[in-house]
This record gives sequence, structure tokens and C-alpha cells, in this order.
Amino acid sequence: MTDNTWYYGLSTIAQTCGAVLALGGTFVVFRLDKIQTAINNYRGRVIDILLSLNQQAIMPSNYFPDTDEEILKEYRIFDVPTNAEMFKSMEIKQLISGYENHTRGLVQTNNTLMWGRIALDDRLAKSWCDQMAESLNKNLQTKIMTFGLFKFATLFLACAIVSSLVFLSGSPGHSPHWAFWLSLCLGIGATCFTSISVWIIARSRMRL
Repeated sequence: MTDNTWYYGLSTIAQTCGAVLALGGTFVVFRLDKIQTAINNYRGRVIDILLSLNQQAIMPSNYFPDTDEEILKEYRIFDVPTNAEMFKSMEIKQLISGYENHTRGLVQTNNTLMWGRIALDDRLAKSWCDQMAESLNKNLQTKIMTFGLFKFATLFLACAIVSSLVFLSGSPGHSPHWAFWLSLCLGIGATCFTSISVWIIARSRMRL
């Protein structure tokens, strides 16, 4: 193997992996910002639901969960048949009307689907509340998946970059040839894994 092949090959691997990391990181940051915005939106709605139900003395007045997971766990206390009547309260219906005042509801009359405003009953109120909690959980899972995929992609790319730079400090006459092929395989594998991860993240569904 010539010196030019050794030096140019290893430097190209390091530069390519660095560029892939930068582009992938930019996309992931943009994606996480949108996911976090959606999480904050649905988190606020679920919190308002819990506060409205809390007025009926289901929870201690001085207690409220801090994390999103605790909020969902606390909401599920009300997601049982014995507590279904809690969603008949005027507080919940007024809360939903405030959020969905300009949202069109789907009404079925004589087997005909029509768009128009609908009157809330306890079944519709509970369904709406369940959708808010489900949307919050969906976005939380998407955020966790995004972090996990890009974390492994970053580690993979970092290994390819470091190996290329380490072997680049040597020369083909004093370094084994397998070092070059190892760096090349790492670089190709890391680039492919990152590309697949970005594709999965881009296709992941989130509730806006």
C-alpha cells in the first residue's frame, strides 16, 4: 500500500464521518425541538385535566407529579371504569371546550358523516382526555427512541474517526495493513448505521 493511499484514505474516512455526524446532529436537534414542543403542548393539557379532576378530591391538594412519566401514571388512576363518572364534571367539559372551541367534531347522523360542533357528554370527554394522554406518551416514546438511535450512531462514528486519526499518525511501512481496512469498515458501517437511524427518526410519527 502506497503512502498516498494510506494518508488520503484515512483522512477521507475521518472527514466523511465528521460530516455525517454534523449533518445528522443538525437534523436530530431540529427534530427533537419539534418533539419537545409537542410534548410541552400535551403535557400542559394533561396537567390541566389532572388539576380539574383534583378539584374533586381524588388527589391530595398539595401533591402533583414532576416528571412526564409520573404525570401519565397519575392520569391512569382515572382511566378505570369505576372512575369513569369523574369525566362527567362540568370542569372537564369547560376545559375541553376551551381547548377545542374552534375544532370541528365528527358527528354521525342517519349514517351520514357531517362536520360540525358537537355537544360533549362524559363518553366524549373521557375519549378526548385519553387522546391527550396517549399523544403525550407517543411523543415521549419518540423522543426516547430518537435519543437512543443517535447516541449509538454518534459512538459508532466517533470510533471510526478516532481509529482513522490514530492510524493516520503512523505510516504504511510501520503499521499493519489491516488497520486501514478496519478504519474503512468502521467508517462505512458507521455511515450506514447513521443514515438508517436518521431515516427511522424522520419516519417516526409524533402527535402535533
